[in-house]
Amino acid sequence: MSHDSPVPEDIVERSASLRLLGEAECRCDDGTVTRITDARVATLLAMVALEGGMPRTRAADLFWPQSGSNARTNLRVLLHRTQKTFDLKLFTSGDVIELAPHIRVDVQAPDHQLVMSCLSAGAAGLRLLSSLELPEGLTEAAHWLAAARNQMEQRLTRSLIAWFERAGEAVDLSQAMALAEALISLNPLSEVGYQELMKALVAKGDRSAALAVFERCRKELQEHLGTHPSRTTVELHRQILRSRAEGQQLAAVGRLIQRETEIEQITQAISRRRVVIVEGPSGMGKSSLLRHVAQERGDLYWRITEQDSSRPFASLHRITLHLMERLRAQPGQPAENLAKAERFLEQLDPAHSREMASPASTRSLLESAIHIIELSRPERSTAVLVDDLHLCDDESLDVLSALVTESAALMPWCDFVLAYRPMRARRRLRALCEKLAASGRLKLVQPAALTVASVQRMLNEDGSTLAPKLVEDAVRLSGGTPAILMGLLQACQDQGSLVGVPTPAMRSLLLQRLGSCSSTAEGVARLASVAGGSFSVRMASDITGLSSWRVAEKWNELLLAGVFDAKGFAFPLLETVVYESVPETVRQFMHGEVAAVLERHGATPAELAHHWRMAADMARAADYERRLTAGDASPAS
Repeated sequence: MSHDSPVPEDIVERSASLRLLGEAECRCDDGTVTRITDARVATLLAMVALEGGMPRTRAADLFWPQSGSNARTNLRVLLHRTQKTFDLKLFTSGDVIELAPHIRVDVQAPDHQLVMSCLSAGAAGLRLLSSLELPEGLTEAAHWLAAARNQMEQRLTRSLIAWFERAGEAVDLSQAMALAEALISLNPLSEVGYQELMKALVAKGDRSAALAVFERCRKELQEHLGTHPSRTTVELHRQILRSRAEGQQLAAVGRLIQRETEIEQITQAISRRRVVIVEGPSGMGKSSLLRHVAQERGDLYWRITEQDSSRPFASLHRITLHLMERLRAQPGQPAENLAKAERFLEQLDPAHSREMASPASTRSLLESAIHIIELSRPERSTAVLVDDLHLCDDESLDVLSALVTESAALMPWCDFVLAYRPMRARRRLRALCEKLAASGRLKLVQPAALTVASVQRMLNEDGSTLAPKLVEDAVRLSGGTPAILMGLLQACQDQGSLVGVPTPAMRSLLLQRLGSCSSTAEGVARLASVAGGSFSVRMASDITGLSSWRVAEKWNELLLAGVFDAKGFAFPLLETVVYESVPETVRQFMHGEVAAVLERHGATPAELAHHWRMAADMARAADYERRLTAGDASPAS
């Protein structure tokens, strides 16, 4: 049997590392890095690395199945050209293709190294030959590559789960959150990643973000499998709710920045007997604002939780328990008052929920609620501030709506301030707002985004030495969203830069906004993140098949959720998070769809080169890049 010609003498034997996970590349020990752009070469390297030596005849048949006797020649030319390009001996000589002994490959690394790679690249960055696809007609090789990618994802999943099992409680929280997100990215229908992320967020003290992760899990399972989270995940969720409820009333009021206008609006509206509605998307500081006002005025603040939407009258039942504690704490409180409160609690028991559904029963509950609030209020006019009203169960909301709308007549000594997220408001809550607006009693307060000037003033008061440029970047990236901006400023303080953001906690908080929208609106947002500055209503209509009117409707939905503004994404970090939430394979396909539409609409070569490259269509990308190099920046026709 004849052997292929030996490797030319000018190709040296030197050590190098092959990266096949993510963007394929060859990195020599002298620092030289060369991308591997030929899908045949990259796939052959993966085959030999994962399965060992391969006969040359077998390789030739795999990659040139229709070439007959020319297949072996094609293989020889390809291997020779590749090694000349890298100036490196990659393969041994002989009838069996094997990697040269001085070549190291990332797919052969031990599991713990792969886990650590997830911290820097993320799970999406560890997809086998992520941006390469084999030419059409190589059916057997394509099937092998698909199976190998699946096996690598399974290996990564097993490795990550094993890491969490070994880590136990002595775990670095930042690492745990990053690896849990990687696990979710690999398998969004497995609950282990969600569970570990919830645990890490709770350990960090961010219960709200942990609850948002549960909602992500629940929504994913419902939409794709039609099932609910397992008993383990549900119990973890309940534990978080219990711990959040226990600490809720003792929570310290955080420092307020640039909220003088909103505080003035609320206090003036209360003095004029108007009902205040504070609305805004997650992270805008509604809770801090309400707690501050309640503390300054000595009023009652109550925050509704996810747990309160679980059964009829759950919200009313829990706030009544709290009012009873206030009653017991008041010296000289008559026993009959406590007895009335106990009877009210009995009415709210789930066993009586059907009996209490009639209008007459609602009236009875209303009168009892008024009595309890009056007993527990201070010796003056007061206000009740209810936070996260969008989580209230419908039955409690009916009673609360009657309290609010009739408070001028029934409770002249009590005013109301209600806060909620617009996109999570159900029909009953929207009806309440409409009724208040029609009566002229509604005062709408929308917390404003923080400005560079107000943040800089706060930092100066604290004696901070952060560079003004970092502060400006943090405000721009976050759009002035307080919850996100404070995290960015902390990152600047800790490491002197914004490297490593968004953190998993920020990502979870921002995805709450997208998660409150319909699946169609989510799709429009994800398309916009891929299209970037090229996005338009016309493009969305062409790609999704929706009418321009329907796309505009979804845009408005995203605007209400705080995902979009009038021009596109509300702020850059939100666009980044939405883009990264799109699985890499889907993202690649979407870039191709965007590029095809842009070609029809006449986009610039720079736009088209970018999108075709991100779609892994290197030939089309190269064509537009040549036009740019030649100085032709005119739109494609």
